[in-house]
Amino acid sequence: MAYVTGAVYDPPSHGLPYLAVLLHKGEVITSKAFKSPEAGAAFLATIVPQLQAKIDADPHISKKKKVGGKTN
Repeated sequence: MAYVTGAVYDPPSHGLPYLAVLLHKGEVITSKAFKSPEAGAAFLATIVPQLQAKIDADPHISKKKKVGGKTN
Protein backbone atom coordinates (compact mmCIF):
# COMPACT_ATOMS: atom_id res chain seq x y z
CA MET A 1 0.00 0.00 0.00
CA ALA A 2 1.42 3.38 -0.97
CA TYR A 3 1.78 5.49 2.13
CA VAL A 4 4.55 7.72 0.80
CA THR A 5 3.69 10.55 -1.56
CA GLY A 6 5.16 13.85 -2.60
CA ALA A 7 4.30 17.11 -4.30
CA VAL A 8 6.15 20.09 -5.72
CA TYR A 9 4.66 23.44 -4.77
CA ASP A 10 5.04 26.65 -6.72
CA PRO A 11 6.66 29.56 -4.89
CA PRO A 12 4.08 31.92 -3.39
CA SER A 13 6.10 34.96 -4.48
CA HIS A 14 8.95 35.93 -6.78
CA GLY A 15 12.41 35.00 -5.53
CA LEU A 16 11.35 31.99 -3.48
CA PRO A 17 12.25 28.42 -4.54
CA TYR A 18 9.98 25.58 -5.57
CA LEU A 19 9.32 23.28 -2.63
CA ALA A 20 9.29 19.47 -2.89
CA VAL A 21 7.38 17.99 0.05
CA LEU A 22 7.64 14.34 1.08
CA LEU A 23 4.64 12.94 2.98
CA HIS A 24 3.96 9.70 4.84
CA LYS A 25 0.31 8.92 5.60
CA GLY A 26 -0.54 12.58 5.05
CA GLU A 27 2.10 13.94 7.42
CA VAL A 28 5.07 15.99 6.20
CA ILE A 29 8.32 14.07 6.59
CA THR A 30 10.57 16.67 5.03
CA SER A 31 10.72 19.37 2.43
CA LYS A 32 13.51 20.54 0.18
CA ALA A 33 13.90 23.66 -1.94
CA PHE A 34 14.68 23.50 -5.68
CA LYS A 35 15.36 26.04 -8.42
CA SER A 36 12.91 24.37 -10.81
CA PRO A 37 9.79 22.21 -10.55
CA GLU A 38 11.50 19.59 -12.73
CA ALA A 39 14.35 19.23 -10.22
CA GLY A 40 11.87 18.83 -7.37
CA ALA A 41 9.88 16.25 -9.31
CA ALA A 42 13.06 14.31 -10.15
CA PHE A 43 13.98 14.25 -6.45
CA LEU A 44 10.55 12.91 -5.49
CA ALA A 45 10.56 10.36 -8.33
CA THR A 46 13.75 8.93 -6.84
CA ILE A 47 13.08 9.18 -3.11
CA VAL A 48 9.39 8.15 -2.91
CA PRO A 49 9.88 4.58 -4.22
CA GLN A 50 13.06 4.14 -2.17
CA LEU A 51 11.38 5.21 1.05
CA GLN A 52 8.24 3.17 0.34
CA ALA A 53 10.39 0.07 -0.27
CA LYS A 54 12.15 0.58 3.07
CA ILE A 55 8.82 0.99 4.86
CA ASP A 56 7.40 -2.11 3.17
CA ALA A 57 10.49 -4.14 4.13
CA ASP A 58 10.43 -3.08 7.81
CA PRO A 59 8.15 -5.46 9.74
CA HIS A 60 7.73 -2.95 12.57
CA ILE A 61 6.37 -0.30 10.24
CA SER A 62 4.51 -2.26 7.57
CA LYS A 63 2.93 -4.80 9.92
CA LYS A 64 -0.78 -4.14 10.38
CA LYS A 65 -1.77 -3.68 14.00
CA LYS A 66 -4.83 -5.30 15.52
CA VAL A 67 -6.98 -3.02 17.63
CA GLY A 68 -10.14 -4.26 19.32
CA GLY A 69 -10.28 -7.42 17.20
CA LYS A 70 -10.06 -5.45 13.94
CA THR A 71 -7.06 -5.19 11.65
CA ASN A 72 -6.11 -1.57 10.90
